[in-house]
Amino acid sequence: MASTQKKGNSRKKTPAPPPPPAYNAAARVAGGIVCALLALCVLVSYFNVDALLLVWIARVLKGTLGYGYYLTAPVLAAIAVIQLGHRGSGAGDGPSSCVPPAWRCCLCWWACCAT
Repeated sequence: MASTQKKGNSRKKTPAPPPPPAYNAAARVAGGIVCALLALCVLVSYFNVDALLLVWIARVLKGTLGYGYYLTAPVLAAIAVIQLGHRGSGAGDGPSSCVPPAWRCCLCWWACCAT
């Protein structure tokens, strides 16, 4: 008896996707510390201090943001609090989980100040 072979669609198996990268808490803490230090520098620059770095930061922010310059310290402080206070990877914490917390704060600030 002759055996017949099926002529089916033989698809190549695709390799499994690589696992997601591990959660890096050190990067989040470093970002929070940097934002906290920048908020402190901007806050001190509000009081017309004659320091080279603070004057430069004030000029750049005033030139690019105008009156938004006075909102940068609170926004940077909020970002630092979010970064330093967030525990976990952020995956699956609601519909906004696709946007990192720092960007959420920046987008909200931009939406409020853009008008």
